[in-house]
Amino acid sequence: MAVKGNIPWNKGLTKETDARVKRNAQNISAALMGKPSTRIKYSMDPDDWYIYCDYCNRKVLYKNRGSYMNAVLRQGKNIKKHCASCQNVGSKRSDETKQKMSIAAKNRKLSDEDRKIRRKKYSAAQKKRYKNMTLAQREELVKKRKQGLKNMDPLVKKNQYKKIKAALIELKANSKYPNTFKPGYNKNSIKFINEDLNKKYKCEFRHAESKDGEFNIFDKVRGKSYYADAYSQELNLWIEIDESYHYKFGILNADDIIREKRIKEILNCKLIRIKWNIN
Repeated sequence: MAVKGNIPWNKGLTKETDARVKRNAQNISAALMGKPSTRIKYSMDPDDWYIYCDYCNRKVLYKNRGSYMNAVLRQGKNIKKHCASCQNVGSKRSDETKQKMSIAAKNRKLSDEDRKIRRKKYSAAQKKRYKNMTLAQREELVKKRKQGLKNMDPLVKKNQYKKIKAALIELKANSKYPNTFKPGYNKNSIKFINEDLNKKYKCEFRHAESKDGEFNIFDKVRGKSYYADAYSQELNLWIEIDESYHYKFGILNADDIIREKRIKEILNCKLIRIKWNIN
């Protein structure tokens, strides 16, 4: 601080001629302006959610802002970012792992037709391998698969079963596979159908032990197949033989009521219910 009557230490000195004056000026400027922000600015526009691969300079796109922010942050810390094609470059993975990952990356780019061909080849190879196995090896393989299902993540298992269910529904809807899925049936009712119902209605009802199996239809709205205990195409007559579990306190179950309604709507037929051994 300058005192009256005293000569300041920096009188006649400039930044160009004295290092102390230059350093002092820089400190004062920094104090007035404040430190520059080190925070990385992220875009809110989805069109800007991309970075460039540090290996091949290819644009890497992101679907959500979180992934994009994480990638930009990593690049700010001088961590190299790679695209899917360059994922094995400079990594510490084993050669076997790198090879598997590169094959997986190629498979993602395959067309649907190529995938079908690959599945057929893989299926043929698996059948051949299974055929050459001994009984002990087959049992060991089955144990491993069962153990794998037990250890599978519940969410992954749920998603897999959803896909399987959707595929089965699609098969049911296809007329090429009318008898692929056969439910259980009351064997004691077959004699009643053949001897009593056929005589009563003077026709031959189709049932579970007929040549073509139970008559069935597929409900696309509910995604379910309905099988008739007995059906006559001549009379367009659908007969349901109900065991005791179809009723609760003498009232037909709600699911059976909806089922009956849908059958009538689809076929525009007459439906008769017969109670079987209800005490």
